[in-house]
Amino acid sequence: MSQHSEIRMGWLGATALLSLALVVTAAGCGSSDTGGVSSTSSGTGATGGISPGGAGGVGGVGGAGGGECTEEVCDGLDNDCDSEVDEGCECTDGQTQSCYSGDPNLLGIGDCAEGTQTCDLAGDWGPCVDEVLPVAEDCDGGDNDCDGAVDEDFGSVTCGLGICQVTVDECVEGVPTPCLPGQPNPTETCDGTDDNCDGQVDEGCTCVNGTSQPCYTGSPQTQNVGECEDGIQTCVNGLYGNCVGDQTPTSETCDGLDNDCDTQTDENDPGGGSSCITGLSGVCSPGIEHCVSGQLDCEQNVQPSSETCNGLDDNCDGQFDEGNPGGGAACDTGLLGICKPGLFECQNGSLTCVQTTQPGTESCNGLDDDCDGSVDENNPGGGGVCSTGNPGICDAGTQQCQNGGLQCVQDNTSSPETCNGLDDDCDGATDEGNPGGGSACSTGNSGICDAGIEQCQNGSLSCVQTNTATTESCNGLDDDCDGSVDENNPGGGGACSTGLQGICSAGTNQCQNGSLSCVQTNAATTEVCNGLDDDCDGSTDENNPGGGANCLVPGQQGECENGTVNCVTGALQCEQTIFPINEVCGNGLDDNCDGSTDEGCGGCNPGNIVTTYAGGNGQSGNMFDVVALSNINVLSFDGNLDVGTHTVEIYYKVGTHVGFEGTSSAWTLIGSTPVTSVAADAPTAIPLPFNVSIPAGQTYAFYVTTTLSGIGYTNGTTLGAVYVQDAHTQVLEGVGVAYPFGSVYSPRVWNGTVYYEECP
Repeated sequence: MSQHSEIRMGWLGATALLSLALVVTAAGCGSSDTGGVSSTSSGTGATGGISPGGAGGVGGVGGAGGGECTEEVCDGLDNDCDSEVDEGCECTDGQTQSCYSGDPNLLGIGDCAEGTQTCDLAGDWGPCVDEVLPVAEDCDGGDNDCDGAVDEDFGSVTCGLGICQVTVDECVEGVPTPCLPGQPNPTETCDGTDDNCDGQVDEGCTCVNGTSQPCYTGSPQTQNVGECEDGIQTCVNGLYGNCVGDQTPTSETCDGLDNDCDTQTDENDPGGGSSCITGLSGVCSPGIEHCVSGQLDCEQNVQPSSETCNGLDDNCDGQFDEGNPGGGAACDTGLLGICKPGLFECQNGSLTCVQTTQPGTESCNGLDDDCDGSVDENNPGGGGVCSTGNPGICDAGTQQCQNGGLQCVQDNTSSPETCNGLDDDCDGATDEGNPGGGSACSTGNSGICDAGIEQCQNGSLSCVQTNTATTESCNGLDDDCDGSVDENNPGGGGACSTGLQGICSAGTNQCQNGSLSCVQTNAATTEVCNGLDDDCDGSTDENNPGGGANCLVPGQQGECENGTVNCVTGALQCEQTIFPINEVCGNGLDDNCDGSTDEGCGGCNPGNIVTTYAGGNGQSGNMFDVVALSNINVLSFDGNLDVGTHTVEIYYKVGTHVGFEGTSSAWTLIGSTPVTSVAADAPTAIPLPFNVSIPAGQTYAFYVTTTLSGIGYTNGTTLGAVYVQDAHTQVLEGVGVAYPFGSVYSPRVWNGTVYYEECP
């Protein structure tokens, strides 16, 4: 048995025994050698697994220890001593299983139920016994056809004639029901039924008692014309009686009906001709009564017309002479000023000239507004303040009514300019020439902003600063006038060299006493592996800082994986300390670093198969299937991990992973171990605590995952497709999985190497 995984992980004890058990039971390593646990044990072997008996202690795979080899039968034993149990058998003798040969969708519905099959020595399943299949529905209270309904195919049946006819349900609560006709009456009565149940109704009767028919006693020409309508005759003792309720012709009245049944309504104006009042206004009030639409209506004698100036309501709207009929023409009232023009108006049934404008307050318009014979007297509208349109103080004026319009007359004359915010000389400019200004003064501001000159501003003298605030510079002055000198290190902050060694050389310019100085930014510290002189002594990464620990060398195998962490060119690297030698048999080590242990020493043949390290995608882990083309033991893996230390968990299950990605109970944990990767997209060793044996022709699924996202893999093309294979094994395209059994990403190709040994 290979010691590859045990050497890499250093796991001992129970895991070593479990590894031995897996190799013996699953892979059959050691070929005909069935010993190994005890050299003196004897007895009869159990079915499969490790058992006492056989030559050398362990009873081998199945079979009776020390018995004769016979032809294989399906009894759970290795009868032909070929280390395989019941090969080619579908089942084991005496084994039972549920069965059902009908439509599986009907199983468990109604009467349909499973039967039982029993396996014989030939490994074949026998007939399905005691199964219940669907049959035609019977009236027995059961669901015979297994459609979810009971006795549903039975309806109702009718028997007998006339009053003897009876209808019953064929099946009631699972019991068939007979149909029995009723008893007939001895004689027939005229009641519309077959009383004697002979198939005839009311034989010998003129009519059926209680039935009725329409009738009419008037002239046939008037029947059902206008208000004339049929009556009713009722059958008594088989004969119709008198006509009751028929309507015959009467005299015409004004009611909108054809009372005399002559097809005409309200002809000859019945009830009309009397004088009446219409209720309308004006000339439309008098009228004569007429029959209209079935009722007497008072119709007016005169129709409305256009209104005229006559004191009457000609258009019958309740008003007279409205709208000034005949009026509206211009006329002369004989008054003065604006009161002279007028318009004709209809007043009291005749036209009168009425002035259109009433006298008002006099306004400056060249008219006699108050109708007193004078125009624009007393400067109407004048006296208000106005603008002449001239510059400066010459703009102010007073409104005067002149020639029927208001004119703005200037109030002030021009004078020499003074600092008062006015345009004294009316030249369009205010306080021009800085009148009264020009002397030096103090603004009271800080820094260079204190110096100023007297300026005439907004009508008064002000001290205006001569310097504006600017960005602070390193000069010992308050350039930005905020009361502080050289604040915020003006001009500083740039990198500079202090002249010291290592990281102490770096400095930053600082403004001090009005000039820039280079101030050291880093203090000397303990040396670390970073390619820098951290302690400022002129040497870089001296004394191998951070190094000295044991490590695994990427890309190496066996003993060549052993290395020591060293600080090289500013980074920690795992440097190889053991180099290949010829393989030494029996020490359980890979001395020649070819990935196999004690090869050439007999037993199983080592091998490995590589998928890819192309990366391109990643998650917490990968699930992938391994198909054994020969009997193999899986020894360990190399994987594609992000740089750093990871906790790696390895699971396996018998059969494919497809359909079990989220089912944690389907998987067996092989082990969990810390693994350190020094490079991504490159092999990192992942040891196993024990070997996993896969018989030829079997598929096992593996799940290699980190507890955090750190596994690199490559996008695939088809889930379950063979990605790589050799003479003994195949690796299929699988899926990426979020830890532990979360989101699934498909298809994905596991990046890594499977180390195995082929055991004939």
